[in-house]
Amino acid sequence: MTLVEMFVANEALSGFHRVAHLIPATEVARRPGAGACMTRSAYVLNLYQWADGDCFRCASRSVLTTLLGEVLAPIGDVYQIRACQTCVLAMEEERRRHAQRHGLPYRPGGLGGPCSP
Repeated sequence: MTLVEMFVANEALSGFHRVAHLIPATEVARRPGAGACMTRSAYVLNLYQWADGDCFRCASRSVLTTLLGEVLAPIGDVYQIRACQTCVLAMEEERRRHAQRHGLPYRPGGLGGPCSP
């Protein structure tokens, strides 16, 4: 399954619903190599690089986004697939639940990479 097919399937399953905070702030994760504790949401978001852009998933414009992939159009144009922080948390939570249902290991930070939980 290509990256674009995965995103289209993901959108069909999610119904374009946005969830503001999927991981309870009370859950705490320790960042590797750091002494400070942070929420799981902050830990997950810290795994990505952020820049201004438009979110492909919720259509928010000019917000902090991370690059998940690129689409090369037949005429040679390259379009970036970017996601905002809220949508990254939602997609990471979907990945976590998928891995849990299928008994697979889950490691956050894998959006935009190979199709695996």
